[in-house]
Amino acid sequence: MFHEFGHYIFAKKFGMKVTEFFLGFG
Repeated sequence: MFHEFGHYIFAKKFGMKVTEFFLGFG
């Protein structure tokens, strides 16, 4: 859970679209 959250924060920092993030890592 925390690992996934870390990826989320990483994505947000780099301005990635959340949808693309979940499609790529989900």
